[in-house]
Amino acid sequence: MEMKDGSKPFLLKNIPDKNYNIIIEKNSYSLVNDYTLFDTQRSLKFNTHYTLVKNILVTSSESSLTIEKLDKDSLILSQNIKGFEAKDLHKYFYVRKDILLQNLENNKKDTLVATSVSGPRPKFSITKRHLKDLTRQKPLPLTERSMNYRFNGNIYINLQSNSISIELKDYEKSFINNIEKKYKELTKLSNWNLSSVKRFKIIKIPFAFESYYELSDEVESYGEVYHFYSTDFNSFLDNSPSREQLANSNSFFKKGVEEYQKNNLELAVDLFEKAYKVNPHNLDAYYNSASISFAIGKTEKACKILEYLKLEGQKTAENDYNSKCQK
Repeated sequence: MEMKDGSKPFLLKNIPDKNYNIIIEKNSYSLVNDYTLFDTQRSLKFNTHYTLVKNILVTSSESSLTIEKLDKDSLILSQNIKGFEAKDLHKYFYVRKDILLQNLENNKKDTLVATSVSGPRPKFSITKRHLKDLTRQKPLPLTERSMNYRFNGNIYINLQSNSISIELKDYEKSFINNIEKKYKELTKLSNWNLSSVKRFKIIKIPFAFESYYELSDEVESYGEVYHFYSTDFNSFLDNSPSREQLANSNSFFKKGVEEYQKNNLELAVDLFEKAYKVNPHNLDAYYNSASISFAIGKTEKACKILEYLKLEGQKTAENDYNSKCQK
């Protein structure tokens, strides 16, 4: 996946570890996460209806997907949303799942290190997250609150002996009883969909698990999160801005536009800078700050912003940096 202008997705972590999967049917398509790839159970939550007009999947009066390439092996789709620039829109590169599986089988190895493409996938509910608004609800009693612990390792499924074993790697010994109870559901053969991996003798599935409980003045959050196909605990980290960050950043951004329209350029730059500092994902705030900085003679500041964006894979910033900042 990349942006339509060729940029990398801005500050989006772990892209190499993710698979953005799609199932296209006659009048709708489904986006499927890497845990449920091509299983028969599909969540209507991710189902989008479309009308095909030439090579465009029209999803609304203001949005669509363009089929840029379609052949027997691959598909390229690009996003269109009214009012959005190419740097803010995605381009998706898809390969047929059966081709990827065939490539794995051609390696002729007895052991498969599982991926989100190959599977296998669990049949049970693997992740449970809860978020409570404490302005409307009471928090959980102390005795019902989740414990904060985590562990990772590898699941080994032996298809010859029909057995499953767990290899723990990183864990706190004080929680071993909780851990052993938790991974029991992973060792039941009936809990796994093994249809895509029957040719192999042994399946190795890297995984990580985290149980968490967090409490603030207004919000209580807790849950149990699995991440399969990787032992990296950082996979749990969500670097998306909070609602509060988004609101504050958008407020600074709006005020920046207002001051720019009044020709208060110095103040506008300060406000756009505050906007991207509160929410580092606010890409337009960076560009606006750089553009106005050039206009008021603060070339060094503008070039620093463009250089940062260039290093983060932003093509527009790279072009501007090369034309305006290179000596």
